[in-house]
Amino acid sequence: MKERTLKGKLKEGWAGFKATSKRIVEVGSYRALESILPGFFEKRADIRLRGIETLPYETQNIFAITHTSIADAFVFGSRMREMDRRQIHYAVEYTGIWNSIQRPLHWALGSFAVEYIPEAELEKLPEEERKRVIGQMGRVNVRGFKRGRDYLSRTKDDVGFFVDGPTKYLVNGWEIIPVEKRTILPGAVRLSLSSENNIPVVPVALRTTEEATKRFFEVGQNRSFRRVLKDLDLFVEKNGKIPYVINIGLPISPSNYRGYKTKQEGITAMNDELRGSLINLYQDAGKYL
Repeated sequence: MKERTLKGKLKEGWAGFKATSKRIVEVGSYRALESILPGFFEKRADIRLRGIETLPYETQNIFAITHTSIADAFVFGSRMREMDRRQIHYAVEYTGIWNSIQRPLHWALGSFAVEYIPEAELEKLPEEERKRVIGQMGRVNVRGFKRGRDYLSRTKDDVGFFVDGPTKYLVNGWEIIPVEKRTILPGAVRLSLSSENNIPVVPVALRTTEEATKRFFEVGQNRSFRRVLKDLDLFVEKNGKIPYVINIGLPISPSNYRGYKTKQEGITAMNDELRGSLINLYQDAGKYL
């Protein structure tokens, strides 16, 4: 009994040490980037922030963001930190960014991997695991939300989802798929509805010119990071600073969607409101380019 108790204490102590060490790395990495990113983007982008007055400062938030470039997480995160906001932990695609050369950076910054589970694979999960996933989120088909919930409850930081998916899904050839035709993934909504403190979803539309968006996506998918910077600098030299609009909408409270007959109905209704808000914000952002 004593041996088992000692082993349990050692295991618990080691888990605490790893969590604390990870937190130190996350905060340190985030602070380091804070000293670099604002100046980097100020030289290349004319960032126009709208709707900041609607953002509740006294509570945590789950940001539901649309993509307009490969630099969105860094542009939005650095501007929020300039406004004395909390650190933002982003959900990233497990089969994409998380398993790429960018993984160490995202790990250090406190991003967490999310994997969407096909229906057929969900059915193959062990019964207890399947019940746990479905019971926590409704029929979510998503693996990886535990880390997101941990950040919300343990660190009091914010969480961010790019709800229109990875940038590779937002182009058709070299035509940019308009936000109105994009699938809005319900990850942010599901996390909000599963939160214990009614943490709201805040819709955020990011938008730059179509020409700049095409260039961002092109260099992001086909070039090395060094070539990305070189091409962007040449683009800025030719066209001037890139206009970049951050349009923040009114928070959507999960408490309005808890009375539905099933969790899935609540998720669908809340995600429909989010989709409508993002489309309106994106269209409005076009006026300020």
